[in-house]
Amino acid sequence: RCVLDFILSGKPKEEVVSSILAYLSEVADKVGKNEMPLDAFVITKQLTKAPKDYPDGKNQPHVVVAKAMMEQGESVPAGSVIEYVVTADESKSSVAERAHHPKTVLKAEGFLQVDVAWYMAQQLHPPIWRLCEPID
Repeated sequence: RCVLDFILSGKPKEEVVSSILAYLSEVADKVGKNEMPLDAFVITKQLTKAPKDYPDGKNQPHVVVAKAMMEQGESVPAGSVIEYVVTADESKSSVAERAHHPKTVLKAEGFLQVDVAWYMAQQLHPPIWRLCEPID
């Protein structure tokens, strides 16, 4: 949202670009120092059907997390909004395998770490790049 505010501020291009770069540098610094709250990394996605009804569920992070929630006795019907965090684990290649409910990450007490590189490359840079493309 901050980047969009900078773009729509009406300020000169150089000032907008400078503000965006300063903001991104600040975010990167906070991430590097582990100062960002876990909530900042939570992704939400709604189930359109029951988790068992997804033929490719093992490839969809929200479905994998929903099934894990069900294994722990939680009710997860179609329409449920699933929260998940992508964690770093070099032994697992797919994002779905590395997705965990935020409560699971907190309970792991540091054994599950947020995959910061993935978030920067997949969740932060692409939308900011698309927002900044029209800046002349």
